[in-house]
Amino acid sequence: MPLLEQPFSLAGRSAVVTGAGRGIGRGIAIVLASAGARVWVTDIDEAGTKATVEEIRSHGWAAESAALDVSDAEETARVADLVADAAGALDIWVNNAGIIGDAPPSQVSDEELLRVWHVNFLGVSHGSQAAARHMVSKGRGVIVNITTGGVDKPMDTVSAYTSSKAAAHQYTRSLALELAPQGVRVNAVAAGWVETGITRRHHDNDEVDRERTLQATATRTPLGFVGDEFDQAYAVLYLASDAARFVTGTVLRPNGGTSMPW
Repeated sequence: MPLLEQPFSLAGRSAVVTGAGRGIGRGIAIVLASAGARVWVTDIDEAGTKATVEEIRSHGWAAESAALDVSDAEETARVADLVADAAGALDIWVNNAGIIGDAPPSQVSDEELLRVWHVNFLGVSHGSQAAARHMVSKGRGVIVNITTGGVDKPMDTVSAYTSSKAAAHQYTRSLALELAPQGVRVNAVAAGWVETGITRRHHDNDEVDRERTLQATATRTPLGFVGDEFDQAYAVLYLASDAARFVTGTVLRPNGGTSMPW
């Protein structure tokens, strides 16, 4: 093929980002919009979605908001239909919404497992199925699932979270294999440690403890610094763009090198 003139441009494309009211999802929505996509910012937190949309529009980029609980399959399908009808196609779907639980594996309850899995795994399945239905009909499209670098090593307190994300990894590869002949690419981004609402809960807004956490994280990161939501978002931009037209069924790990084996 000839050299692409603008391999990272998303001009003329529609994109949905779940859980985009804050954190990594917010960063992804902003970056995709900056690349030219018309982005539907979705979240269960309607105030958060509106704030992200306002920020995107303040730069002159295109964004819409839609309330979405990804654990609800019908609601997810409704949003996919809305976007496809409004834009004429559903080009990019990013399954980012996620929650966490702290119980150790020997004590985690069925209720806690189901609470986390309904969002972190079923949410990925709901979004992927809703998006795939529109993408396959057009013979093109990109699905990106946001997981976590925490699946690369055992963790003794967030088993519901990491197990749900590990399941999403396998689901990503299986779906990529199924949809490749229909022109739909499916990949994942295993996000590195980023300071978000989920991770801030560990130091309860204590600034001294926060600085200690950031320093410790930077120390165990080969690149020597802590990344942010935009480091994750640019990985999504790559996978969503024509630059990654030959990439499917893979997991990118933007984490400063922390997943490298000893």
